[in-house]
Amino acid sequence: MASVKREAIKRPIDECACDWCGRFLTVGDAVFVDLKHGTAYCRRACAERDAIERGYGPVCLGVD
Repeated sequence: MASVKREAIKRPIDECACDWCGRFLTVGDAVFVDLKHGTAYCRRACAERDAIERGYGPVCLGVD
């Protein structure tokens, strides 16, 4: 499970694209931030998918 903190984008300088799906996040949008890895996501699900792909998440036994 990815360790992310939910915040809101407050300034235009903090606007960014989701590191998993690419959706652009603007002022007022919720953002899930992983400070350990320096990544930002539009949804917790994107953070989870990215964590698994990058090897940060749990290992699924029996999956090649």
